[in-house]
Amino acid sequence: MKEKQNKVLVTQIAGFEEYNVCGNTSILKARLADMKSNPEKYAGYRCGIRALDDATHGFRRGHLNVIVGKPGGFKTTLMLNIAYGLYHKGFNVLFFSLEMDAYELHMKKVSMTTGVPYQRLYCATYDDADIAKIDAFEAHEKTRKNEFRVVTQRQMGGVKTSDIERWLQDNSDAFKPDVILVDYLGLMTPESMDDSERRDIGIGQICKDFRVMGRARGFSTITAAQFKTNSVQRIVQKYPENPEKACIDPSDIAESAMIGHTADAVFFLWPMPQNKVRLIASKVRHGVPNHAGIDLDVNPEIQYICDAHAGGYDVLPRSAPKPVMPVIEPAPAARYDGMDDI
Repeated sequence: MKEKQNKVLVTQIAGFEEYNVCGNTSILKARLADMKSNPEKYAGYRCGIRALDDATHGFRRGHLNVIVGKPGGFKTTLMLNIAYGLYHKGFNVLFFSLEMDAYELHMKKVSMTTGVPYQRLYCATYDDADIAKIDAFEAHEKTRKNEFRVVTQRQMGGVKTSDIERWLQDNSDAFKPDVILVDYLGLMTPESMDDSERRDIGIGQICKDFRVMGRARGFSTITAAQFKTNSVQRIVQKYPENPEKACIDPSDIAESAMIGHTADAVFFLWPMPQNKVRLIASKVRHGVPNHAGIDLDVNPEIQYICDAHAGGYDVLPRSAPKPVMPVIEPAPAARYDGMDDI
């Protein structure tokens, strides 16, 4: 009787699906056969940085991936490299920049893809040869079918997950992202935040909301968070060149312990000597953590990050290859007060 009541209860609650895991494996075997025959339906989104792709098996729909670093620790730079890598591989990418101006972010992306030093763009000391490189790469990008959009805050004030969901709904006819990047969690505002509520619980709810939205709309979320101040001090004082010995784990994330609890993958970044950054896969729900860390090469002059000793990864062509996709003019995006997109 109890079993029957439970079965009825599950079927009556919206949002639940019943799945019998005892005895009959025909449904599972059919799913496995489909996965083998149509791997593209189930494969994660790979960005081209092998240290990340191997750990996550690709960014999956409905998953939340968090990159943690100290201020100035290449979090935005890595996220931008991931974003362009995904775009280059044919995925639609949406980048919510809550900290950096859209033009600054665009300059970083142009520097990374063309090899024109970022400071020459930022300080307007570029020359005609630099503009020629930008024009050549722009001509190549116009042949692409997919899109890379950046959304920024038009007005001051924290963005809520409901704001992002509204943007997605308003633009759903023109644009469907495969991956959303949010830079960064600490600049978001929980849905109902007042003096009586704890911010850490609100931040944890934001993480849960991203997973729910991702599953419903079919995208993976990548965002960033800060190290705790005392965690940075611990590493600097004891293990500045061997951060992995500090036993870094999700408890070192600032703002909320629920970030680490909710995330499917948590990666810590720590700048190293000789233009390297150590990537520590502290939590990988569907893979194997790497607490020893892997070094990535960093070229801060052009905002470029790649696998160490890889000679660059297969994401950023320095010369425009032969166009393989037709030019498609996207429909004009709808807007609402609070967000601008480029």
